[in-house]
Parts: sequence; structure tokens; C-alpha cells
Amino acid sequence: QVMNRKGGVGKTSITANVAGVLAAAGYRVLTVDLDAQGNLGDDLGYRNVPSLNDEGMALFVSLGQNKPLKPAKNIRENLDAVPAGPST
Repeated sequence: QVMNRKGGVGKTSITANVAGVLAAAGYRVLTVDLDAQGNLGDDLGYRNVPSLNDEGMALFVSLGQNKPLKPAKNIRENLDAVPAGPST
């Protein structure tokens, strides 16, 4: 977990970099962006890819309707993500 209530301290950058390194090393990685700004999508390159970025809707549906979480698959090799956005 990478958490801190203060903004601008590098949480998203640390998350993207650690996830990328672990995925490149062969680990299966799932990132879950819980920030409504959804900036992890910028760092991992999926923000402007509609097929990958649902702007937090999968997370919203999963939590609000008790349904299975559906992450965006293969953001990078071995790396999946649950995007955030206005819906979170």
C-alpha cells in the first residue's frame, strides 16, 4: 500500500514505478487507484484508452453493488489496473 493524506508527495509515481518493476520481474501485479483524479492512468498510459479506462465505474459497481471487481487487463505485461475517476 502507498498511502498518505497529503497531496503531491509522490504516491502515484511510487505506485506506478514499483508496479512496473515488479511486473517486469515476472510478478503478476494489480494496481487499484482510489484517487478520484485518476492520475495513475497518466503514469501507466491508459487514461485516454476508453477500452481500459472506465473512470472508476468498475470500482464503483463492485463496492456499491457487491459485484466482482473487473480490472482492466494487461495495461503492461503482468500488470492489471483498477482505474479511478469521477465515479470513485
